[in-house]
Amino acid sequence: MPLDLDDAVAGFVAGVVGTLLGYPLDTIKVHQQAVAAHAGPRPSLLAAARQIRAARGLAGFYAGVLVPLLGVTALNTLSFTLYAHFRVALGLPPRAPPGAVAERTASGELDARVALAGGLIGPFASLISTPMDLLKIQMQQQRHASTLGAAREIVCTGGARAMYIGLPVNVLREVAFGACYFGAYEVARGAVAQTGAPPPLAVPLAGAIGGVCGWGASLPFDTIKSVQQAGPVRPGCVRDARQIARDIWAAHGARGFMSGARASMLRAMLVSGTRFSAYEAALDAMRARGARARLAAGGGGGGEQLAAPSRGEERRR
Repeated sequence: MPLDLDDAVAGFVAGVVGTLLGYPLDTIKVHQQAVAAHAGPRPSLLAAARQIRAARGLAGFYAGVLVPLLGVTALNTLSFTLYAHFRVALGLPPRAPPGAVAERTASGELDARVALAGGLIGPFASLISTPMDLLKIQMQQQRHASTLGAAREIVCTGGARAMYIGLPVNVLREVAFGACYFGAYEVARGAVAQTGAPPPLAVPLAGAIGGVCGWGASLPFDTIKSVQQAGPVRPGCVRDARQIARDIWAAHGARGFMSGARASMLRAMLVSGTRFSAYEAALDAMRARGARARLAAGGGGGGEQLAAPSRGEERRR
């Protein structure tokens, strides 16, 4: 079954927009998580922001942004493309019309295949996000002068395998995130659409809900991964994920696994709401353009007549 180029392009646009908007909050989250496995008070969101600004200025909030800008864009392109692919493989529409989704999910019931399609992305996404997060976190911890220098030093110190420090726990994180992220989005999009809310409100609201649910489910795994990737990368010095979990529990209890939750949730609402809006808008534009091109190639000469139903469908959203 071929992958859909429209979904890939829409995912690319969503990745760029979401990364630039949400990166400062991600830097704050990582700063909070870096102390999660140690005893002592954890900095609040505002305290962490003040510490970052005092140490590195405003530019510190975008330390290491190049890797996520490239990596998250690739990750979103892959994720949205695979999500549409797995929907079809599981017997669901590739991207169901909003009305169909609303009829299926407005009652609050989630077709398990939707969550499964999102969860199946996890192992593939982790192949991109693991080295990307490692470089990002190492840069955010000021361990290296440049991203390229960080990659070179990590490989020279621990070999190519060192770029995948944290992979096992990251697979769990990506599976949990994908299942809840896309599952909650589809439920929310259908429920909000049934209220008659216009698309400019319904899509970002559903995206924000999906983001909060996805991060809420995956944050414990993310905390363990961040602590592991923030440490040394030399062979024999990489901390064991299970030991990190025990240390977090001993130092802070269950709350320790939700370190950076406030920054994560704020970022999730902002980024996911914007990301899904960008994705849906780009996907509609790509498909409308393709439809006009097919009509023109067929000699119909009625591109404008074809565009009107697309706008009407958008109003129904």
